[in-house]
Amino acid sequence: MIAGSEQTTARPDASAGQRPVPPGPHLGRLRWHSRRALLELDLLFERFWRRNEQGLDIEQAILLEELLELEDHELWDMLCGRLEIGDSRWRGLMQQLLEV
Repeated sequence: MIAGSEQTTARPDASAGQRPVPPGPHLGRLRWHSRRALLELDLLFERFWRRNEQGLDIEQAILLEELLELEDHELWDMLCGRLEIGDSRWRGLMQQLLEV
């Protein structure tokens, strides 16, 4: 669970989304967990982290954690548009992944 967030399934309030995730083990764990077996996803996440070197805000981190719980092929199919996005809150983060 991300520091500063009590629940990963509930929607964070708007003010919580503006706080950056402090550098340290939580951000490092997200980076490590974003290493994927599917090469295409691994490359997307690698570029995503290069582009977001300054880190993520709490809301982005919560959403990323939810995305990373998906199986690789399910996530890839959502990114490619072959599968409907499971949660509308993921759309913005998925767009960021595709922009890199």
